[in-house]
Amino acid sequence: MEAATRQFELDWGDYFLKKTEPLNDSDRQALFQLARKLQNELSSRQSDEASKRCAEFNRGLAVLNDLIKSQRESAEKAVEEMGKSQAAGSIEVTLVHSAGPKPIKMSLDGGSAEVFNGTA
Repeated sequence: MEAATRQFELDWGDYFLKKTEPLNDSDRQALFQLARKLQNELSSRQSDEASKRCAEFNRGLAVLNDLIKSQRESAEKAVEEMGKSQAAGSIEVTLVHSAGPKPIKMSLDGGSAEVFNGTA
């Protein structure tokens, strides 16, 4: 767009450099056509650029959707595998320690406490 604008300025200036008489109606018409040509060129380039950006955005969106779908499928598969690996009536507890794991006593529903040393 900058190149088209510079070319317009050069054409406009060139027109006046070649002109030896005062402007008349045909000169005004010629100058108006130069301005119209610039406007059409800029509009065309703007439209092309917007179309390219829209297509690029849609390609990126499609890639993002594929990644989300893949992540969702992986998470669902992991949950399904966890469900298969646990015995009926069991629970899984994950402990987060600020340092290394420390032994703790755990009990469930008032049962006898057992010492556990780990994270899961």
